[in-house]
Amino acid sequence: MVVRSRGCRDGARASNASEFIFRPCGANYAAPLRHAGSVMTGAQLRHVAAAPMHWAGHVVSNTHGILTVFDLVWLRRTRGGLIDITHPFATGLDPRTGRRVWRENLLYRSRAAEIPLEDDVAIVERVMDFMRGRVEQCAARPGAPHGVPSRMPPAVNLLHGPVHFHAVSLLFDDVPDAVQHFTDVRFLREVKRCVREQRRELVVILRDRQYDRIALAGLACFFRTRLPFWANPNGNKARIQWGVPAPYPNINVITGAWIADTRALVASHGSRDVVRPPVGPGLYFQNGPYTGGWRELLFPERWLARYTTWRVESRGEKGNLYFTDARELRAGFRYDPAVPPTLAHRLVKRARARLHAAGAFSGEH
Repeated sequence: MVVRSRGCRDGARASNASEFIFRPCGANYAAPLRHAGSVMTGAQLRHVAAAPMHWAGHVVSNTHGILTVFDLVWLRRTRGGLIDITHPFATGLDPRTGRRVWRENLLYRSRAAEIPLEDDVAIVERVMDFMRGRVEQCAARPGAPHGVPSRMPPAVNLLHGPVHFHAVSLLFDDVPDAVQHFTDVRFLREVKRCVREQRRELVVILRDRQYDRIALAGLACFFRTRLPFWANPNGNKARIQWGVPAPYPNINVITGAWIADTRALVASHGSRDVVRPPVGPGLYFQNGPYTGGWRELLFPERWLARYTTWRVESRGEKGNLYFTDARELRAGFRYDPAVPPTLAHRLVKRARARLHAAGAFSGEH
């Protein structure tokens, strides 16, 4: 099988001589990183063959996550104020040390011998602190026992607590660097072992803030093709697919570990016993370098990225927010953390909007 290349090359070669950076040939088409006409290897063929199984897996895991959020937001109507602003999920501070926890959950960084640790820690802390800020919005404080009004329901803000505090981080230069690591069999084996043993979310962060948006979308779909988990591309440029803003480009590989942590947090009314200590260094990824993989995105993840992008864009002005209508946010709507809306209110509002669009309230028939 030969991977054919279509698209417009800008003439700039990537770090590997067999790769090219592709730029859009039209308004809606681009191929970010492609193999330049070479024969696929056995490992790449196995990657392609496993794609349907992993796609089915991420659909199942993502459906579980969606149903959980639906339950917390619309059925249980989780209010803000379940935790206060001194809770570790709201501060990001390890209660054992009083220091930020994210350094101890940074388990791997490429080119570690060349880049100062503090530079990489600063990147990770910016990404995680951004998520922590969302949790803080739903935390109780003097004068606001349920938190402050927010663009997101309090339950959605709350679930980011276990995500940022417990998640393990992996740091790479750019999209090809991440792909090369995750296509190295030994590295992938360590990733799976870590997720299985630690039961935590996985955040893949890139150093390069001047990334290609389509390449980042492809990387998210690469993870959905390589692993049976959903993945969202977040970054400091315009939103991509279902992703959200972030200080640095990153992919949140959603393993589903947040579900048990969040349900335990809700059931215990914000108990700090839910908070787990960081993983710490030295347990995983100790047998590098991991350079046995390829660096280009293959056609399954490129196709999946195109489909996902089309699906989100087809929502029009509603945007890429699943539980919130972006049109309402632009109009100034904010969720009251003390009185989350009911499911009945949401259904009635939707029905009225559809009837209005059909002309039922304007005399048009």
